[in-house]
Amino acid sequence: MALVTKLLERSIINPIQIINLHLKKLQNIAKNLDNNTEIYFFDESRFGAHSNIGNGWFKKGKVRNILKYKLGYKNFYLYSSANPISGDSFSLIMPNVNTDNFNVYLENFSQHLEKHHSGKKVFFIMDGAGWHKSKDLKISQNIEFIIQPP
Repeated sequence: MALVTKLLERSIINPIQIINLHLKKLQNIAKNLDNNTEIYFFDESRFGAHSNIGNGWFKKGKVRNILKYKLGYKNFYLYSSANPISGDSFSLIMPNVNTDNFNVYLENFSQHLEKHHSGKKVFFIMDGAGWHKSKDLKISQNIEFIIQPP
């Protein structure tokens, strides 16, 4: 462990410093939470079937047949955000992950916020996927992104 710490301290980009800065930012946000602020955690997940033709498991002594059935490759992505304090959540099913679909999600999420949390500031915490940092994103003024460190 000491060797890993020494190597990290010598690196040009020190991950420990990045994480500490991120934690300080989150602590500052937590200190300043009030009735006009909401926190949402966001991520997307892929669901679907991807089958392979191949061997299956059979009882000892039985012939191992090759399975001739293929389900195909079908999937979808669930874009979802949740507020751990209020329990509020918002989800959309999308065909894939990219900037355009993320913009659709953000537009619908903004409408959800207008309906349920009108006028509130929202901190939107998520990972650093490329489409989360795109210059082509259309972000509402009341939403501030917080990108988690790598």
